[in-house]
Amino acid sequence: MKQSTHETSMSAWVKHLEHSGHQAFASKIMQEEHAKLARLDRLSSTIGLPVYQTRRFLLPLQTKAYEAYCKTLTATNAWNLALRFSDPASPTAIHRLLGATCFEAIAAGKDLARSSPCYASVTPYREPDQSGTFIARPGLAYLEYVRGPHFWITKPGQARGPLLSCELRFPQVSVVYSTTDPSDRALLFRSFQYCVQRLVGCSISELHCHGQFVYAEFHWHQDRGPIFIECSFAESWVGPAATNDVQDGRMKQ
Repeated sequence: MKQSTHETSMSAWVKHLEHSGHQAFASKIMQEEHAKLARLDRLSSTIGLPVYQTRRFLLPLQTKAYEAYCKTLTATNAWNLALRFSDPASPTAIHRLLGATCFEAIAAGKDLARSSPCYASVTPYREPDQSGTFIARPGLAYLEYVRGPHFWITKPGQARGPLLSCELRFPQVSVVYSTTDPSDRALLFRSFQYCVQRLVGCSISELHCHGQFVYAEFHWHQDRGPIFIECSFAESWVGPAATNDVQDGRMKQ
């Protein structure tokens, strides 16, 4: 069975916090982690936000269905798998695999379910071509972007390429870029425009009157476009020029 990537997971960090006497803080982190997954599912169904689709199986009872689904996702060799195994009595992960092949997924499922039942959550996975973080608040919209996986943005010292960015800050009327390279600027503008339209619900020229706080992280695959791995909204003031309703986290046009 492939070596677990569990030691770098949120569940593993929470266990370290609990063992060091920070149970209350650890509990809040796990609550937010579960809320994030529920939030992504809700946004996927309400506003069509593109997210990675996850299915869960109880092993060994649903072993045949689990193995068939893993084979389906990896049939074209375009995708591998992200796997999360947990005890039925606890939401905390006991084993995780990132970038697993179908063979590795089947082997892990058999090994982990041999001693006792467990849940297996299966998500299609491959390292993204590009990744970004988008932030918007009244008077500001900002995008960070890399040509690589998202942890190049979040983990210091991990990036093997430049960190690109752009922003629009009121009362500016044009987007400001961190680079003068035309191809980089076109890449940033495409993603920035997409996030503004999809998440804020307005055009770039209308950003000055939006009244929300938005935070989002996403992967961008050349063949599939954006897939969001985090997204949250909070309403704030709405400027005097804005007459739109706020619904499902976006300005309704």
